[in-house]
This record gives sequence, structure tokens and C-alpha cells, in this order.
Amino acid sequence: MSKGTPRILVADDEAAVLEAFRDALAPPAQAKAGGLVALEKELFGEGSAPSVAVPAYALTLVAQGEQAVAAVRKSIEDNASFCVVFLDMRMPPGIDGMTTAKQIRAVDPLVNIVVVTGYSDVDVSEIAGHVLPADKLFFIAKPFQVAEIRQQAAALSARWAYETALVREL
Repeated sequence: MSKGTPRILVADDEAAVLEAFRDALAPPAQAKAGGLVALEKELFGEGSAPSVAVPAYALTLVAQGEQAVAAVRKSIEDNASFCVVFLDMRMPPGIDGMTTAKQIRAVDPLVNIVVVTGYSDVDVSEIAGHVLPADKLFFIAKPFQVAEIRQQAAALSARWAYETALVREL
């Protein structure tokens, strides 16, 4: 279990979606030029818009389910677990999101998984039935709002920190 900066994994096959996550969750120094920070400066001028503090997250971005499972395995080996995984359901040509979620859950039973998808070949209730426990599985529809992603990241990383601290005490 890691200490310090919360680690978040994002798995989506669309580069634009990965960039949107980076813009939403990376501190301004890490956000890509031309992203939300640049747009804010363009629209409101330097320092004129109220700035919302984005907590610092260590982001790992991958395009395929297999990469996500490998990243979670490595995080466990390195004692630097992810607190949240944002996961797309369709990531061709590799394994789908449900298979990815099941494999991630087998490797790390404490990680919070947020399924982020525009559509799915599998019903939400079926996913919940296969990726237990249900209280660590969440859903957000695409297109998502930045505020949704930020809120989920903040709430679930805090929840993960609390729960892993309890596990350490046992």
C-alpha cells in the first residue's frame, strides 16, 4: 500500500479521453499545454479566473485492458497501489472492460473501480455481479463532466486511504 500522493490508473483506448483525464486530474504543471489550464488563461487571462485547487495525483494512463492489469500487478509488487481505476468498457482489440475489471479485482481487492463508458455490451447489473465487492464499483456515463471525475477521484482516494489504514492496523 502506498503512502503520499494518491495513484490513479486510467484505461481507455481513445487518446482524447486519456488527455481529458490528464487535464482533469493532473496538477497544472503536468497538464498538457493547450488543455484546460491554457483554455482558462485564454478565456479569463492570467490569474483572473478563480482557480480550483486540484489535488495532486500520480496518473498512469494506458490504452488497453491488458496494460491496466499489468500496471495494477506492478503497483502491488512495488507496494505502490492504485487507489482508483477509471476504466472504459470497450478497448479494442484487447480484452473488454468487464474482463479487465475482474482481473484487476483478483490482483487488488481494495482498489476502487469506476467504469466510464458511453455504451456497453454488458448491463451494469451484470458487471456489478461479476466485479465484487459492489461497494468498490462505480459508474460514470460518457461524455463525462470534469467535476464528476474530480469528485470521484477525491472521494475514492480518500476512502481508499482510510480503508487501507484500517487494514494496516489489523
